Amino acid sequence: MEDRNPVVVEENRFIKAPAERVFTFLTVGSELAKWWPMAAESEPKAGGKLVLVWFGENKLTTKFDTFVEGQAVAFAFYTESVAFDLKAEDEGTEWKVVHRCSTESCIHVAQSWGFLAANLKSVIETGYDLR
Repeated sequence: MEDRNPVVVEENRFIKAPAERVFTFLTVGSELAKWWPMAAESEPKAGGKLVLVWFGENKLTTKFDTFVEGQAVAFAFYTESVAFDLKAEDEGTEWKVVHRCSTESCIHVAQSWGFLAANLKSVIETGYDLR
């Protein structure tokens, strides 16, 4: 069987905030909308529904496949997958995203996560949305 998502894009950032706070920005709809989609709704729990709304009313409806409070969250992203891992450090949190994508979309995915990781860090640390 052919792997539909043969490319793995990883992005890492150190965020000066507790892991629990960063986790909230990855799982609570109102917090997600501060740095990534235009709007979001979520049921922040294992198996909970996640709806991300983009420009032009494009919408993704998925569910949390992995949900470990303050540590990890993952979900299907259209035909791809996105996973976030958090590691608490003395001064904040080491944040990592792993996006499994197709060869056709990997350049766009890599460029997007570079910006989104910087925006997440900015929103959490300073309250400033770079979009």
